[in-house]
Amino acid sequence: MSRFLYFDLPAVAAHAQHAVLCDWTMHTRRWATDIQTAEPALRLFRFRGMAWLTSNGGDSLYDPMPSMAPARKSLTAPGVHLPDRANAWGLPLLHDSAPQLIDLIRAGHTDGAPVFVVDPNTLTAGVGRRRHLRART
Repeated sequence: MSRFLYFDLPAVAAHAQHAVLCDWTMHTRRWATDIQTAEPALRLFRFRGMAWLTSNGGDSLYDPMPSMAPARKSLTAPGVHLPDRANAWGLPLLHDSAPQLIDLIRAGHTDGAPVFVVDPNTLTAGVGRRRHLRART
């Protein structure tokens, strides 16, 4: 069973770019509820049986939520329970002291990496290529 979520990196890169460049950002469950203090992030949640990532930004207060990037496969680990859309977890794109997630996404996208990986237990993210293992005969 896989405990990781795999997303198409070009779609995630578009959502990350949107979150950083938008006019405003909405809060997620782990942040303050004041919209002025919300930071650009990717929102991770479960919707209709699948895991999704989306930008937390908008172009005006009346725009609907931007489109969502689905996981390549549904989550198979039974111990992981993702929140619904209203209580989405945030993956901050900008940090004060740590490496920037937006820089990791942009570098991977430029290098041609096709996959964005999230560990939903620790909210650790990565970029790369997925290995396919063959059974030995």
